[in-house]
Amino acid sequence: MLEVIIVALYALLMAALGIVIIGIRYSENEKKDFNINSVFKHHKIYIALSVCMYFLLIVMVIIGKCVSNEISIEAILRWFTLLWGCLVIGYIDYKEHLIPNKIVLGMIGIRLVYMVIEVIQNKEYLKIVIMYPFLGAFIGALVMIIGMVISRKGLGMGDIKLFFVVGLYVGSQGIIPTMMYTFVISAAVGLILLALRRLKLKDVLPLAPFVFVGVLFKFILIMYGGIN
Repeated sequence: MLEVIIVALYALLMAALGIVIIGIRYSENEKKDFNINSVFKHHKIYIALSVCMYFLLIVMVIIGKCVSNEISIEAILRWFTLLWGCLVIGYIDYKEHLIPNKIVLGMIGIRLVYMVIEVIQNKEYLKIVIMYPFLGAFIGALVMIIGMVISRKGLGMGDIKLFFVVGLYVGSQGIIPTMMYTFVISAAVGLILLALRRLKLKDVLPLAPFVFVGVLFKFILIMYGGIN
């Protein structure tokens, strides 16, 4: 029960941080002051997604802990950080077709803190704790670089940086499945939009929102599979 409370409070903190980031970025004030009323007025979609994700994640953790106790509290908090970061980036990418460097760097910084904690707790697995995240980041970035070359810049540097961060969080074992879920979901949505004539062949869908969905899908599988 204590773990669920910790997760709920941490998720609430991340949700609040996301709202602050959105509020400051889209502030109507030239000084970029945070205005909560403006967020609820102009960004209802983000608020709705944030609230739905909060309750969904808490329910998932409660059920998941009943199914499997193998996943650690540190791993859950790390995944929550990635999910909230991907939600914020996905929303910004949807609105601006842009992935902010500051948020990417912030997520890298938080991941490094978690790596230090993991190393302290697992000193005998020092090489593994360090190697898997960076290998995942390398694989994620490399695949996206190859995709950018093949697609002739259909993918951008922002997508490369985002998958570097995702790989850093999910590790070498999780990055390929996460990318696969992302691309399959984005392709399916793209085909549906083309069929409905809401999208043209020359149009480019922002990838970050689908990255969030891919990461969420991977997290669901982990919660019920007990894999960190």
